[in-house]
Amino acid sequence: MSKLKCNCGHIIADQSNNLPFRADYLPNKSSEDFSRDIVKILESFNQAKDNKQKDNWISENFTVPPYPLDLPDQEMVWDLIHNSFVEKTGTIYQCDVCGRILIHLRQAGLTRNPTFSYLYCVRCRGQGVASEAPLERKYSR
Repeated sequence: MSKLKCNCGHIIADQSNNLPFRADYLPNKSSEDFSRDIVKILESFNQAKDNKQKDNWISENFTVPPYPLDLPDQEMVWDLIHNSFVEKTGTIYQCDVCGRILIHLRQAGLTRNPTFSYLYCVRCRGQGVASEAPLERKYSR
């Protein structure tokens, strides 16, 4: 749960799912890794299930406890695929006030990831202007 301050001063709150002003993006350089992760997850799960090793598969892929052992198969597989997606994607926001696009870069190993903005410019025929400095990202609990 976080808040992001747009260049125009508007606070964008990212505090729930299915927000109309938020989108996740998968960079080209990560798409192949993400596809491989999906295949690896599905293959390993099917192999474990065929070999009656599902509980071992769960303990290898999740922290047990507290991960529930009685979830439907598709929910466990979805959790792993979603974790891979979150690791490999970034987030784009659109400010409700000025329409500016804010691109949050997610980079492995960084505690604070930069956010850049882009404002569609009618006078410059959509060439846009990227901000010179990353925006301040504020986190809330």
